[in-house]
Amino acid sequence: MTNYLAYMKSLETGAGVVTYNGLGDWMAPAGRIVSNQEGVVYVMDTRILRDAAKALGKAADANYYSNEFVRVQAAYNNTFFDAATARYLPVCQANLAMPLVFGVVPAGSEQAVANSLVHDVTQPAENTAENGQNGTVVPNHITAGDIGNTFVWQALGDYGQNELVQTMILQSTSPGYLAMISEGETSLAENWNVSNIRSHNHDMMGGIDQWFYRTVGGISSLQPGYAQIQLKPGMPAGLTNATASYNCVRGLISSAWTRAANTIQWNVSVPVSATAKVYVPTLGTTLTNVTVAESGTTIIQNGEGAASVPGVAFDHAENSNGQSFIVFNVGSGSYQFAWNVLPAPTGVAATAADQQVSLTWNATGPATGYNVKRSLTSGGPYTVIATNQSTASYTDTGLTNGTAYYYVVSALYAGGQSANSLAAGATPNQMLLNRAGGGMASASTEGSSTETSAQAFDGNVNTKWYVSAEAPQWLQYKFGGGVKWVVVRYDISCANDMPQRDPLNWQFQGSNDGTTWITLDTQSHQSFPNRLQTLHYPVNNATTYQYYRLYVTANRGGSGYGTQLSELALMAYGSIAVSRSGH
Repeated sequence: MTNYLAYMKSLETGAGVVTYNGLGDWMAPAGRIVSNQEGVVYVMDTRILRDAAKALGKAADANYYSNEFVRVQAAYNNTFFDAATARYLPVCQANLAMPLVFGVVPAGSEQAVANSLVHDVTQPAENTAENGQNGTVVPNHITAGDIGNTFVWQALGDYGQNELVQTMILQSTSPGYLAMISEGETSLAENWNVSNIRSHNHDMMGGIDQWFYRTVGGISSLQPGYAQIQLKPGMPAGLTNATASYNCVRGLISSAWTRAANTIQWNVSVPVSATAKVYVPTLGTTLTNVTVAESGTTIIQNGEGAASVPGVAFDHAENSNGQSFIVFNVGSGSYQFAWNVLPAPTGVAATAADQQVSLTWNATGPATGYNVKRSLTSGGPYTVIATNQSTASYTDTGLTNGTAYYYVVSALYAGGQSANSLAAGATPNQMLLNRAGGGMASASTEGSSTETSAQAFDGNVNTKWYVSAEAPQWLQYKFGGGVKWVVVRYDISCANDMPQRDPLNWQFQGSNDGTTWITLDTQSHQSFPNRLQTLHYPVNNATTYQYYRLYVTANRGGSGYGTQLSELALMAYGSIAVSRSGH
């Protein structure tokens, strides 16, 4: 090991980091980013030698590698860590997760980096690598590859983001495990893009297994050889039970928990010659409202010690990494813990509109009310914006369009307040709506009484404007009351029959007097493959007009066919008109 690390040291750059051209995070949708990946593994390797030297009693080596770890950790952070934003650059899931798991993040910045990881999962940077051939970078999906995925799951689990992990692994679209299964894979593929793989048996893509054991089951080792075990389960919202076991060198470790209504039951076993720290998750329930029993004997009553049972000793209560626990020390044996929790709301959904976000959620049992909390950052911290709401809905108004807002909801009970719900986010924006209403339609030629220009602006694709005359023909709309709109898109819906009558070539024009026309868009050789189909045409327009018209210069069938369409929609942003004539 020492020779290998000496070789690695010979590859350092002048900045003290290793950036040699290895494989990096192989086949990651977000890119291999070799310098970051190889560099952080070098720091971790140095830490491993430090710890091995200490365990073996090699004092001189332990001192040397302790100093080396401090040096290479500082070099790595000086090269890649942006302290102002708590991000490792370039930003991607693997680059944020691996320093967290390897203990490389500067002391005191761990939670901030974890928050950055959550932000990059929910709002990923536009860093799709190699033209997306290994999968796309999209929100709430995994973007790490063969190397990085294991550490993304571990970091999210260690920092209490288990609901987010559930969301990621159950995505029906790639990248993700469920998507891989849905595409016919029965074993782990080489990368997330099943259409671009060589191997169908890559176990390094199975890092999620560790999350199941370490986080959902809660089983990990605190001392070599499992002399001391940590039992610390994460209990994601919506998951009602889990069972995990591991046959370590000392014997069987098991963890099985069930959540029903307001009670959790957790059975654990610790093998002979081992001890364990048992972390009872309170899931946000205020400590003074928690009662914990072991094998039917109450050992914590309203947050304070009650009776004692053999082999179980209260250690402390803690709130770390956004999670709260009551911690016990236990010896070998089997234990049955049970405690009460206050259920958090479920089904929180956020719907954006112009300068507002509307929230809804599922009513929660005997809750007396709800607190609504908001943040500008995914993962929080959250600030209470509404207290003791009596209904399972709330509308947040006066917001800034184009800004992302994140919300959680907690339930209020006679016994206290629940943990926060899963987060929901939305970005309010001005509404892009069809503004053709309340005005006047006209055309170069009007059809029969049921096929006039007015039918092209009635919002009903089952009616139409049709004239037997050949193109050129025009269809015009004037907003009523002197209102003007900045139309940024127009939509054309073809009619129910005779594709030969569809518009083929046209100009889309605007005017403020109905006489002088400005051409805003020109299209040619357009086709509508299906009847009643709607096609959308963006317009690079920033000017208000009272009149808009579609000037059709040719129809699809040419000579001998008339001209028709079922709808012409004039799309503009804003809740009110931009301006009026004379102002």
